Order: sequence, then C-alpha cells, then structure tokens
Amino acid sequence: GYFFEDSAEYLTEIETAFAKNDLEALQHAAHALKGLVGNYASPVTLRLAANLSNQAKVGDLGGAKRWETPLKNAIESLGEALQNFISEKGESSQKESA
Repeated sequence: GYFFEDSAEYLTEIETAFAKNDLEALQHAAHALKGLVGNYASPVTLRLAANLSNQAKVGDLGGAKRWETPLKNAIESLGEALQNFISEKGESSQKESA
C-alpha cells in the first residue's frame, strides 16, 4: 500500500532536510507525513509529526530534531500494525472463501 512507500519517502526527506539544515524542506516533509498519518487512527504518530512540522515552521531546528527519533519509531509501529491488519484481513478472506 501507499503508506509504506510514502512514509519511507517522507522520512528520507526529513533526514535529508536535517542534514542540510533546510527548515523549509523539513517543514514540508513533516507536514506531508502528518497528512498521510492523518488517514489512520494513530493520534500519537499524528501529534509527533505535527510537533516536528510546527518546530520547523517556527525555525527551531533543534526543537524539531528532538521529535525525529520518536516519529520514526511511531511510523515503524504504525507500519507494523497496518501490516498485521492486512495479514489478518487476508487470512479471514481466505477462510471465508474456503
């Protein structure tokens, strides 16, 4: 699904923006990731993405940086939960068609 590709792309953009000290690119990538995460029931991940985006928006690179690792961890956890959900749905569909 698009979550896995898009979230990986946005996280890479965030890492690149930090490496370049590019607050505008950082804010853009974090905001886009926040929009992606908003499609899923994950308020913690949504809040982390919003915090990073907001810190970049106000020009606080150090403040934004402290949200990077927690956000990556939350995205990983959300991805695992989605993968489990997809696997379970596939298994139940196979059982129903058997």
